Amino acid sequence: MTTPLVNEQRFIEATRDTGYRSTSTAIAELVDNAIQAGASIVRIFTDQTGVGVDREISIAVLDNGTGMDTLTLSMAMQFAGSTRFNDRSGLGRFGMGLPNSSVSQARRVDVYSWQDRGKVNHTYLDVDEIIKGDLRSVPFPRRKPLPNWADKHVRKRTGTLVAWSRCDRLDNRKATTIADKLHRSLGQKFRYYLWDGNKIYINDTLVAPFDPMYFRVRTGLESARPFGGTLTLEFRVPADPHRTSSVEVRFAELPIDAWYDLPLETRRELGITKGAGVSVVRSGREIDHGWYFMGTKRKENYDDWWRCEVRFEPELDELFGVTHSKQEINPCNLLRFELSQHLEGIAQSLNSRVRMAFAAVKKKADRPPTEAESVAEKREQKLPALSIPLKSNQKLGSHSFSSKRLKYRLDFESLNTPDLYVWSIRKDGTLSITVNQNHAFCEQLFGTLKEAEHCVIRHRLECLFLALARAELACTDETTADIRFFRRTFGNLLATYLGD
Repeated sequence: MTTPLVNEQRFIEATRDTGYRSTSTAIAELVDNAIQAGASIVRIFTDQTGVGVDREISIAVLDNGTGMDTLTLSMAMQFAGSTRFNDRSGLGRFGMGLPNSSVSQARRVDVYSWQDRGKVNHTYLDVDEIIKGDLRSVPFPRRKPLPNWADKHVRKRTGTLVAWSRCDRLDNRKATTIADKLHRSLGQKFRYYLWDGNKIYINDTLVAPFDPMYFRVRTGLESARPFGGTLTLEFRVPADPHRTSSVEVRFAELPIDAWYDLPLETRRELGITKGAGVSVVRSGREIDHGWYFMGTKRKENYDDWWRCEVRFEPELDELFGVTHSKQEINPCNLLRFELSQHLEGIAQSLNSRVRMAFAAVKKKADRPPTEAESVAEKREQKLPALSIPLKSNQKLGSHSFSSKRLKYRLDFESLNTPDLYVWSIRKDGTLSITVNQNHAFCEQLFGTLKEAEHCVIRHRLECLFLALARAELACTDETTADIRFFRRTFGNLLATYLGD
């Protein structure tokens, strides 16, 4: 009598308990498969029926990739059955993604795939049928039309639909909550894919890429600044020691001078608070984010204000200890040692720079008001009152205040933006304007002034910028984006006119 290598019923139950620490990481596996199949559009659907104990959530992922023939589809549903097993050229490698991620969240998964719109093949896995012994192999794919709700979204002759039903292990009990959390998670994991012009939709809403380095931020916020250049380290490829492959590391400093007064709620929304760490990117896809390669440097609150990204290719998977679920790393000692040799010192330097930046901000905040600021506050009493909705500005809270209590603050600083100036309302009700001293206007004007002229001209310029910002504030409503566009265009044109 022979003993089966795997007890099928217990294996499927054990598999459900391993590998995926969240619903978003499981869904990310399906997005990986779509990308590797050449998809330019991935659509994710979350649906909910019933209430209370009768509530049921279903999730589906539809892509416009190359699709699969019957043999490939059968193998894709088999654990470790991929046609790309150990392939290091893309996101996948182990052939566990589709079945393992699916049963980790749902008791049934149906897969439809087509390489010709009129010839859709279908197969499935059902946990309950496997446990009962009714399903002992992947059902051979057979022709079956797409569900009507999915068919209307199909625009290409090829594609794949993965549908989860009887979902019993999701992170949240509401489909809307799951969808909301997916936006941020997938926007960060697949930011490079999205920046390349590809699209991910969740219930027909486009996923926006999120950059944890903050080099690319939403309109109205100053971006982070690079710290040093890209650090490139070469490592021998474990499978072919005669070759080497690169690990690239880069750092970013968040603009403390522009962001230090953001309300706590906004810092959390932007991912600043408790966001310190390293974004680990494998083949253009983030697979982990945590406090890695920092040696003996312990994480502090000040470390929220700088970021690090480490990029590598799949041929170095063994060094990074990449798991089959691609949701975390377990670096080998060699990699830990080599990277920490470089990164720990940089982390210490950045921590010191953050501390000094906050000290400088505090010192600047303690300075007495200039003549122009005092005049503006005094004359404010004679201007038509404004009820300023703080929620209209991305940097503010959710209440309103009268402009009769408005304070003014104007500073000249080097900004990482083409704008001539930027402004915001601080949480204490101060209209804070920062003039970009890197702009050609400031460089040329102040560079030609004699000392006696400097004070007079500077006072008039301060009045000019205070008036510009106050005028924008008076117009801040649904036209805010247009005003910002005008300000940037104005700054660019002025720089152009002043150029050589």
